[in-house]
Amino acid sequence: MPPVAPGEPPSLAAASQPAARPKPSPTPRPTPKARPLATSPQATAKSPARKTPKASPKPRAAVSYGPGSAAPLPDGSAPGPEYTIKGNAQSKLFHPPSSPYFGRTRAEVWFRTAQDAEAAGFTAYTPRRRGTS
Repeated sequence: MPPVAPGEPPSLAAASQPAARPKPSPTPRPTPKARPLATSPQATAKSPARKTPKASPKPRAAVSYGPGSAAPLPDGSAPGPEYTIKGNAQSKLFHPPSSPYFGRTRAEVWFRTAQDAEAAGFTAYTPRRRGTS
């Protein structure tokens, strides 16, 4: 504490000085307990670590729709320049490049020709006629 000036009460001298902050004690933090990643008996048994396969630029393994069909690449693009027809597996419709929905269709399967798509059970997209009322 700094010296008190003559004639000044000690309480005023202390009030004019900033209060000193107490230093935190160096208390160690408790370390979190490790949790098991899996709780099944099979997963908790000691087994060698398995390597997960990495994505490759090859077409994904998918349901085969016969000759002339191929699964899309991981980014959804055609597996080769000869595949120009996009197929939607849910609707079973295919879209050639001339289709107005070709650009926005996410290909779940690619075909080389319309005949290949039809042989796989897909139908060409055709615009619906609006009913007259």
